[in-house]
Amino acid sequence: MCKEEPLVSVCIPMYNAGKYIADTLKYVLGQNYANVEVIVVDDHSADGSLSAAGVFSADPRVKICSNPGKGACAARNFAYRQSRGKYIMFLDADDFCSRDKIRRQVEALEQSDELTLAFSTLIPLRKGKLEPFSQRSIDRNYAVPVDMLVDMWTDGGGFNCPHCYLIPRTLVEKAGGWDERLRKNQDGEFFSRVIAQASGILYVPGEYAVWRLTHTGISSSNGNESARSQVQSYTKVADIILSRRNDARARNACSWMFGWFLFLSYPDHKELHPEVLEIMRERGLPFIIPCRGVLFRVLRVFLGWRLAAGIVKKPSVVAGCAALRRLFVRK
Repeated sequence: MCKEEPLVSVCIPMYNAGKYIADTLKYVLGQNYANVEVIVVDDHSADGSLSAAGVFSADPRVKICSNPGKGACAARNFAYRQSRGKYIMFLDADDFCSRDKIRRQVEALEQSDELTLAFSTLIPLRKGKLEPFSQRSIDRNYAVPVDMLVDMWTDGGGFNCPHCYLIPRTLVEKAGGWDERLRKNQDGEFFSRVIAQASGILYVPGEYAVWRLTHTGISSSNGNESARSQVQSYTKVADIILSRRNDARARNACSWMFGWFLFLSYPDHKELHPEVLEIMRERGLPFIIPCRGVLFRVLRVFLGWRLAAGIVKKPSVVAGCAALRRLFVRK
């Protein structure tokens, strides 16, 4: 008698995703892995998302709910509470993955202990076209999970979307749920806890998660509440890293992310900068502004990093630099 495949629960928060949810569900249900349950939790959509998803409600693998709370993290937590799977995949309503991703990740995890995390690479979908596959520095196994966080935070080592991962239920329980107070970098904070509690991390090559760049999600919001939430999430991740590894590379990795926040948030959220600098000082982090543009480096010498950041981020300057690159860089 063949051993039954373990159940995989795919948890999908949905907010105004009527344009994409049908394709997303088709990709999930078309996986080369039969034993899945799909839990779609609508987060008060106003664009017909529920109707688009409802077309799939006749499939016994699909369960469609409405979020009693508010926000993507609340929807993910609600979906997880409805789930029964041994393994969990969190999937945004406009994304999808390669057809063998779940099967191959399950096969890898079934050969490991119950606190091992599996992931595959990320490929962006920009303007309807998949970008070419490019091996990232993080695309490898990790015997020491915190090293993955350090690599992610070190000078653009790479990052993962939620559906890059397949997570044992035991590991989700150990890490805790999604932080419903956060408005930005929600996935970075959640998976930092998952990674920190993992016994090891397995990279499953040849499969991929597709990240659709629509620029309409919470990660694209830039209000004051979102900026403050980003600082809070970075602080939580930095503390996780430093509690497990406090060498120079780990501290530089934390500084790199705080430095990017300082650069990108000036001048719109400069009122948060004293708080960020104090967070860095308390943790013994060096001051790093990681922008490497030649113009920024030159202006910084004469004007300081703040004025230099304000100048190089102006749309006219950005457009001018792009035009110069097209003029002087041969394709």
